Amino acid sequence: MDLSIIIPVYNAAEFIKPCIDSIVCAGYPEFEYECILIDDGSKDDSATICKELVQHRSNFSYFYKENGGVSSARNYGLKQAKGKYILFLDADDMLTENGLDKIADGVRNHNAEFMAFNYITLYSEGKQKEEHFAFDGDRTTDIEKARELMYASSQFNACWGKLFCADIIKRNKLEFPEELHIGEDLVFVAAYFKCCQTVYVTQEPVLFYRQHPGSAMRKYNLTQRLEYTQILYDKNKMDVTAIGNVKLLQKMYNYYIRVLTNLFLEFSKKSSILKLRRDYKAAFEVNCVREFVEKSQVSSMPGYKKMECMLLKKRCFLLLSVYFKLKSSYPF
Repeated sequence: MDLSIIIPVYNAAEFIKPCIDSIVCAGYPEFEYECILIDDGSKDDSATICKELVQHRSNFSYFYKENGGVSSARNYGLKQAKGKYILFLDADDMLTENGLDKIADGVRNHNAEFMAFNYITLYSEGKQKEEHFAFDGDRTTDIEKARELMYASSQFNACWGKLFCADIIKRNKLEFPEELHIGEDLVFVAAYFKCCQTVYVTQEPVLFYRQHPGSAMRKYNLTQRLEYTQILYDKNKMDVTAIGNVKLLQKMYNYYIRVLTNLFLEFSKKSSILKLRRDYKAAFEVNCVREFVEKSQVSSMPGYKKMECMLLKKRCFLLLSVYFKLKSSYPF
């Protein structure tokens, strides 16, 4: 078996059939693939639909387990997988029409240990947006560029759209951290990435990522989100320090400034200026915030980010509150 597609399913009755249909219609690559559905204790009709979908497809299988979260479901799927390569797909997403052909082409012509494909964002109103990795050209095999995408951007944060070698996962005993509820994808991808010597990153989209108006992360407050950021920051900092690339480490500090300001902007929409001031001040109680604010370089940031970074460095919490409140009302 060449490819295992692992799909965690939880209350996905509305989306799972289009997802499976997209795999069946996604092209006819010259390698064998299996599709593994892991039902993580769904309470809707997902089980019935999944069983019907796999009934007459010998390369599709369905497993039910008690609810343990998406990481638990993916880990369960890894134990069932027989493929040389692993592809994760969420139950509400879909492969593009020739997605499997593009994946097969990557395997045949590049066979890298880490392969990343792009995606098309599908919004609820039907609008589509093709995404792009932050490099020039159609593809890259440059490990340094891939490291920048891994550690100084959010473009490798998700596990879907990547092709993983099952042997590397097994040899290094890699799993999704089941204790994390935010950023579990990034922890797995980063742990896998540092085991790789060859990369292939392409702008070719292989899946539709469905964007929902609500997000599970919205149930956490700013401090909780930053506590999870601390976990991810510590792991990334350790990996980049081990690489010994000082420039990449500096880019990582600057990237986390963007993470912080994006969070400040997100939480500014429904809070008063006085509450924001308290929340922003409390944010600096998180160790990583103090560190990357101190070590970030204002001079290497674009215009408006320079101002935001200076306000952060000077801890002008009231000005930051007013600024992000205005920015959330009049985005620019």
